[in-house]
Amino acid sequence: MWFPFSRYKVVGHSMEPTFRDGDPLWVNRLSYLFSSPKLDDIVTIQLQGQRGKVLLKKIKKVTKDSKYFVEGLNKTDSYDSRHFGPIDKNKILGKVIKKY
Repeated sequence: MWFPFSRYKVVGHSMEPTFRDGDPLWVNRLSYLFSSPKLDDIVTIQLQGQRGKVLLKKIKKVTKDSKYFVEGLNKTDSYDSRHFGPIDKNKILGKVIKKY
């Protein structure tokens, strides 16, 4: 069954200090159905070839060709667009709406 909201648990330290290892999150999977991600949105993404692995990142830049440059808040410990480049909108799974 498909739900518009998904729960995730933070794994790792790339989004510290705002999101810590083990923090539970709610993600709205419909956030970008009719709109585009905006600067500073915290999003979940899934890269090609990494099925099942979801990354939590912050949108830092939107390119002229509508790609998204995402980064972790902890720049010394983050696998992000500085490594894999900007991503397409279809790689964004949803927007974080609540840390509980």
